Amino acid sequence: MNKVIYSLKTVYRDQDRKSIPRIIWEAIHCIFLEWDMPYYYFISLLYKKGAPDYRNFIGHRKNFGIQRNYLRAAGPNFDLFDKTRFGKILSDHNIPSARVLAHNAGH
Repeated sequence: MNKVIYSLKTVYRDQDRKSIPRIIWEAIHCIFLEWDMPYYYFISLLYKKGAPDYRNFIGHRKNFGIQRNYLRAAGPNFDLFDKTRFGKILSDHNIPSARVLAHNAGH
């Protein structure tokens, strides 16, 4: 619960954020689009003024659905389990997505 309160305070105190009613509207709209909590809206900093369109992003549940259901005859496609490879595939096919800034390769 403390992390949620801290995150809300961070968004509220950010000087470069959209208006509070717009953030609430977009977050609620994300819930109805994804049928999941819109963590990606805040993690990807989509609440900021210059952020790209939030409707071009997929949520956690849809992301894992793609990973789980996209199997080849030889087994799972490991390109979908690696953030950097998955981001490269999306950018090669001109699919808008968040840019991967860093990841932990050590798991």
